[in-house]
Amino acid sequence: MSEADQSARFRYRLSGRREREQDVFFEDALDPALWEPGDEGEWDTCWHTGMPERAVFRATAPNRTVNHIPGNNCLTIKSRLDATLRAMRERATAAYGEGSALAWRTAFVPTVYSMPRDYHALLSAAADNPDQLWMLKPKNGARGRDIRLLDDVAETPTDDRWLVQGYLHRPHLMKDRKYVLRLYVLVSSIEPLRVYVYEQGFAKLASCPYTLEDRSNPYVHQTNPDVNARNTDAESPVVFIDFTRYRAWLREQGHDDQLLFERIDDLIALTMIGAREPMRSATARFEADPRGCYELIGLDCLVDEDLNPWLLECNLSPSLGVCAAPNDGGVVEEQVKHQLVTDMVALVGLNEPDRQRVGADGTPEELAAEADAEAGRAGGFRRVYPTAEPERYLPFFPFPRRADMILARHVAGRPMRNPSARRWRVAEVIADDQLTLYAEASGEVFAPNPTASLIWLHASDGGDPDTVVREVVAASGLAPDSDPQAVAAVERQVWDAFADWSRDGLLIQTSPHGADREDTEPRTNSDAGRIDVAEPIHRLGLLCGANPLEVRGWSRPAFRRLERIFGPMQRSGSDAAARQVEIVRSRRGFSVMTDGTAIAENLSLAALGPWLVEDFLARAPEAGEIALPAALVRFPSTGDQSAPRNVLLCREGRAADDRLALAIREETGNEVSGGVRIDLAETGCVHGIGLPLRRAHDPKATDGSTRGMPLWSFGCTGILEASEPGRALQAVEAIVIARNATDEHGSDQAECIGVHAALAYLLPQVSEPGVEHPGRQTVSRIAEWLHERPIYAVDADISVERVLELIATADRDASTADNAEAVRTTTDSAER
Repeated sequence: MSEADQSARFRYRLSGRREREQDVFFEDALDPALWEPGDEGEWDTCWHTGMPERAVFRATAPNRTVNHIPGNNCLTIKSRLDATLRAMRERATAAYGEGSALAWRTAFVPTVYSMPRDYHALLSAAADNPDQLWMLKPKNGARGRDIRLLDDVAETPTDDRWLVQGYLHRPHLMKDRKYVLRLYVLVSSIEPLRVYVYEQGFAKLASCPYTLEDRSNPYVHQTNPDVNARNTDAESPVVFIDFTRYRAWLREQGHDDQLLFERIDDLIALTMIGAREPMRSATARFEADPRGCYELIGLDCLVDEDLNPWLLECNLSPSLGVCAAPNDGGVVEEQVKHQLVTDMVALVGLNEPDRQRVGADGTPEELAAEADAEAGRAGGFRRVYPTAEPERYLPFFPFPRRADMILARHVAGRPMRNPSARRWRVAEVIADDQLTLYAEASGEVFAPNPTASLIWLHASDGGDPDTVVREVVAASGLAPDSDPQAVAAVERQVWDAFADWSRDGLLIQTSPHGADREDTEPRTNSDAGRIDVAEPIHRLGLLCGANPLEVRGWSRPAFRRLERIFGPMQRSGSDAAARQVEIVRSRRGFSVMTDGTAIAENLSLAALGPWLVEDFLARAPEAGEIALPAALVRFPSTGDQSAPRNVLLCREGRAADDRLALAIREETGNEVSGGVRIDLAETGCVHGIGLPLRRAHDPKATDGSTRGMPLWSFGCTGILEASEPGRALQAVEAIVIARNATDEHGSDQAECIGVHAALAYLLPQVSEPGVEHPGRQTVSRIAEWLHERPIYAVDADISVERVLELIATADRDASTADNAEAVRTTTDSAER
C-alpha cells in the first residue's frame, strides 16, 4: 500500500442521478492524501447530484458534510422562488413603504403567476397590460423542457404543474442574440449566513437571432444549451462566453460592466437572504446539522436593454459537463468549471485535515475566525454577504439572528446599532395572566411560556434584543458577571424569539436608522394587480337566432374576451324572457351556470368562448328546425340575377375552422353569418344565427389581427358581421363542404358529391332541440333537403376565385337523380 493510501483518513461518497461529468471535477479537487472512495455506509463527505434522502442529512455533522441544504427548493423550484422573494418584497414594502429604495431593490424578478392559484390574477394582469408577453414554464422543470411563449394567456393550463412569468421582451443582445448569464453561487453557511459568487461564469447565447416575429421558435427565445443543441441548422448551436470576454465586450460597447456586476451581487445577496429562513427551518425538520451543509447553485440572470439584471431561476446541482464545442467556448468552459469545483472544495475546508465548523452558537471570536479563514481559502469566489456595509442588507432579513449580527459587526469593523421590531399581523389575547398570539398570515396560534411572554411584551413595544436581554436577565434574578453562560443562553433565546416571530409574520423589523421609511402602516399586498379585487357585475345581452340571452358574471378579463367574440350578437335593452347564463370563477378557470345548475366546469378562458358558441348553437333551433355550425354566405345579385344567391359553407367537422368563409368575406365583402338554423318542417328556409366564425391562427402573425387570440380565434376585429340574425333567408342554392387538405385534392379542386357523402360530413354536427342526436325522421328530412341543391366538396384552402366560379356555374346534373333515389330509399326505410 502506498504512503498516500496509508495516510488516507476520510472517505467520499458520490451519489444521485448523474453522469460521470458531474463527479470528475469533485474527485479531482479532493486531496488524495486525505481522501479515498467510500460508500453508502462509510463517508465523511457526500457529493450528491440532485436532492439526497433525509437519511443523508440526518448523518451530517461538523466534519461530515453534504453539498446540499434542506429546503433549497425555496430557490430551485420556480414557483417557490417567486414565493420566497415575494415574501421579502412584501416585508420591505410593509416596513419601509412601497416607493422606498429598499422596496425597489427587491424588484428584480419578473412577475410570476402560479397555477391554479393565480389564474384569475393572471387574466386580470393580462387584460390590464395587453402588450405584455407571457412565458409558460413547468414549476419544477429543468433543461428548458416545456417552456414556451404563450400566443394567448387564455391558453394557460390550470393544473398545478405550471406557472406563467412575465416575458422580458427587451433583452440586451450579443451578436444579435438573446443571452442569459450563468452565475455560480455558494452558500457556505446558513447561520450565520455567508454567500459567495464565483468570479467566472458564462453568457449563454441563443442559437438564432432575436425577434418577436418568431415566437414559437425555442432557439430564438431560450438560451438553455440542452435546447439549442438540437438546432441542427445553426453552425454553432451552443456558445458559451466567459465573463472575462463578456465584460471586455461590454466595455467595448461603452457599458459600465462594474455597475452591472454590482447590481448582480446585490441581487444574489438579497435572494439568499430571502431563502435563509426557509432553509433554516427545513434543516431543523430534516434533523440535519447545519454545520455539515453547503450549497452550490447555478443562478441564471437575463440582462435587459438598460443593463438591469433580472433573476430567472436558480438551478440545483448546476451542470458541470462541457456543453459548448471547443471553438465555441468549450475549452474555457471546462477550465472554469474545473477550477470552480477546486475552489469550492478549498473554501468549505474539505482538504483541511483538522477541519471543524463553528455553529450558530459559537462565540464572537470563533465566528469571526471561521469567516476569516474561509475567506482566505475562497480562491475565485468573492463574498457578497456579509459585506463591509451590512446596513445595506440587514433590513431584508425578517430579523437577523445573533450570529448574523456578530459577523456583520466583525466584517464592518465598527459598532452597529441593533435593529428593533414592531407588531405586524398579530392578534394578542391576555387572559388569566397568560398570553396567546394569533398569526393572521398563517392562522397559527402561539402560546408563549412565561419567559417568552416577557420577551414578547418588550419586543413588540419596540425594544431591541440587547435591551430585552437585560430585562429578562433582571427578571430572572441572574447575576450577569457570575453566570455568563446563563446570560449567553438568554441572549440566544431572545435573538431567536425576535427572528422566529418575524419569520412567522407577528413582528416586522424596523431599521435602527429608519432607512427609507415613508409610512408606518403595514401593507398586506405589495404586488399591485396580483389580487383580482371585487368587481361590479358584467352583463352581455345577446340575440342567438330568435332567442334572447343574458350572460352575466364578475370577471372583467372574461367579459372583455366575450365582448370581442359575441360583439355582433349584442342587443340593446333588456328582455324578461331572456335565458340567463352566469359565468362563475372557479379554482381552475370558469364554470357556466343556468338555473342554478353548473352545465360546464373548469373551463379555461381560451375554452370559455368556444364552449359558449357550441352551447348557443345547440340551443338556437326551434321545433322543426336543426342547427349547423356552418357559414351562410350571401352573394349579391348580378346583372342577370334578380335576387341574391345564398350558399351554405360547411366544415368537415366541428374541430375545423371557417377559413374559406372568412376568405370570401375578406376578399369580396359579402355578408357572412356564423351558424344556421334550417327549417325542415315547412319552408326549408335558412336563418343566419350570427355566431362567430373560427379563424385558423397563424402563430407568426404580428399585425394584431390574431395576436392575443387562441389557436382557434373567435370574433377577430373586422371579420365578423352577421347577416341580420334571425331573418329568414331564401333557400340556399348550393352547399359547399370545406374539407381539410389532403394529398389527393389540390387546393383548387372541387368534387360534386351525393347525399350519402354529405350526410357523413354533416350529421355529426347537427343539433336538434331536446335530443342528443337527431332522430331518424330528422335524418330523412335532412336528406330530402340536401337532394334539392348541388353539393360540392372542396379543399379548405381553395382559392376564392375558384369558389366564385363554382357557384356561378352550379347546376343540377345527373347526380341529382342519384341523390333523389337515395333519399327515397332512406325515407322508405325510416317509415318502415
